[in-house]
Amino acid sequence: GNLLEEMVRKDNELKKLDKILKYASFHIPFYKNKGYENIEDFPIIKKEMIKEDYSSFISDELENKKELIDFLELNFVIDKYVIETKYSDKYFVEWTTGTSGVPFKCLKTTWERKNIALAMWKRRMRVDSCITPDTFLPIIHTGTSPFPYDIRNYSYENLRKIYGYIEEKGIKCIHISPTLLERHLSQPHFATLKLPESLKYIESTGRYLEDNVKNEIEKRFDVKVLNMYGTIETWGIAETCKHDK
Repeated sequence: GNLLEEMVRKDNELKKLDKILKYASFHIPFYKNKGYENIEDFPIIKKEMIKEDYSSFISDELENKKELIDFLELNFVIDKYVIETKYSDKYFVEWTTGTSGVPFKCLKTTWERKNIALAMWKRRMRVDSCITPDTFLPIIHTGTSPFPYDIRNYSYENLRKIYGYIEEKGIKCIHISPTLLERHLSQPHFATLKLPESLKYIESTGRYLEDNVKNEIEKRFDVKVLNMYGTIETWGIAETCKHDK
């Protein structure tokens, strides 16, 4: 039974991939009329290539394509705490922090974002049903509504407010980068803080998570760390399962 289910799952995944490749070949200018059929035929794309020519990577089926491309090519000022904007009811534009010099912008439809978010929520709730939208708090990747406190202010009073807020809201899981947590942990006054008893999980994202850092976070916060890997293009790709794999 399990073998048959796995075969059906793989067959469905291959059908999805085939559909995506065919769509790209018919509707994405960069891939049109190139004769690409199998995944091996498609070239590896780097962000620099997209930055230099957004128009070649936007579907010809999107409404107001020219206006969307003009917006992607704008060199507007990037707020390091807000990494997306609602362009219209149908589209969002997201971007990286620009640590390499120029932020990489990514266009998503509202429908795409909802589908990605649903898949991520299914994964989280498989780990523990206590992780729900009401008990989950993104401290980074907050969308257009930033976290109410400055997470880069490491003073005792500010950290007390941050963790007090988490306790007050009954948060079971926070979404944050290990770099920020390491900086919190490194403060001499961290040991004197009252940490939230409601907190059971920390979803780590934004960089590679070393085992020693993971172990330290789990020990100091008395939580389970869920290690997420993702990209701005696809959001979450993989996350720790309930068996810590």
